[in-house]
Amino acid sequence: MAVLDDDSEYGVNMAIALKKLGLETDAYASSDAFLAAVREGAYDAYVVDWLLADGLDAEATCHELRRLAPTAPVILLTGQLNNAQVSESSLLRVAEAMSVELCEKPTRLSFLAAKLRREVHARAAQSAGD
Repeated sequence: MAVLDDDSEYGVNMAIALKKLGLETDAYASSDAFLAAVREGAYDAYVVDWLLADGLDAEATCHELRRLAPTAPVILLTGQLNNAQVSESSLLRVAEAMSVELCEKPTRLSFLAAKLRREVHARAAQSAGD
């Protein structure tokens, strides 16, 4: 798994927690580093924080991620819906257009890990049947 969160402490802590739950995970604090890693070798799944540095959202990052890994499970996280920093309609538009899951922060990492495992296994089964 690969996690992108511009709050590097949060991203690293999420990666550590997911590792403890049995998911090998790398954390990235910038879109550039994250996408460079994706280009070098695909991960099984991706977790991307919606709001990134300087108040930018992750829409462009998600578009590039979908180009590089068109069928990989992607979960978009946001913890900003309650304080109006994030437009729910924008988030839903991107999620639907790019076939990604949405999850609010703070999230229960055991639930997130279970969702990631299900998605990875479903994609693997689908690929095996093709």
